[in-house]
Amino acid sequence: MKKLFVFSLVVLFVVSFGINEVKASVSENSDLNSIEMFASKDKTSTFKVNGVCGMCKKKIESTAKGIAGVKAAVWDKETKDLKVTFDSKKTSEKKIQEAIAKIGYNAGNVKADKEAMEKLPACCKEGGKHSDHKACD
Repeated sequence: MKKLFVFSLVVLFVVSFGINEVKASVSENSDLNSIEMFASKDKTSTFKVNGVCGMCKKKIESTAKGIAGVKAAVWDKETKDLKVTFDSKKTSEKKIQEAIAKIGYNAGNVKADKEAMEKLPACCKEGGKHSDHKACD
């Protein structure tokens, strides 16, 4: 019985503390619309990226993951699909596509930067073959 009483007090304390935190947050931000919820606005999106090889995969994924708010990025060499999970409050699908285009790859509806594309190894250029570069895979 004593353990149940102590457990109840602990639960009451934890719940009370949580409510006080919410009240403090509301009092600091009198405009209720400005209160951010604890859950993030994660979104998953898939779009085409024109990479060719394993080296492309590393560059595409690391570029996407380097953007603030991107939580995961996986590019499939066979389908050319990049699947990204990101916090939509911090970035957007278009910003991710633009960042990838800046390093020389067509991404979704955003065309690759021509200068960056020219600097890619032969195997990484659109139409390139794995045999064009030893470090491809």
